[in-house]
Amino acid sequence: MSNEPNSRLSKFGKELRIIDDITNGIRSIIYNVNFAPEITPYLKFSMQVIGTIEKQQVKRKQYADQHRKRSPEFNPGGHVYVTPLVTLAKGRSAKLMPCLDEPYVNLSQISPFSYEISSLDDP
Repeated sequence: MSNEPNSRLSKFGKELRIIDDITNGIRSIIYNVNFAPEITPYLKFSMQVIGTIEKQQVKRKQYADQHRKRSPEFNPGGHVYVTPLVTLAKGRSAKLMPCLDEPYVNLSQISPFSYEISSLDDP
């Protein structure tokens, strides 16, 4: 086997490297190439895109909140009607059941959408 470059190319498909080429090549890349100027425009552009998306989300939320119906507020001690839960186990048809049940007394507000109620007969 000869040490000519042509025999190396035919056997391995590329020039064989020596250790000095690898060490000096990597060192020259690390010390001479500055990646910050190359990647900075991409980072700035991506930050602009993220900022634009966040602004659009805020605008959409504000527009949706303008047209959103507010939840009703019930005062403690007030009378409220409750929609009954339809159970098919009782053998009753939902079509023939009344839409609203008897009035109940609102005792307190548990959470923004939950209230503690009691019947008028047993407060």
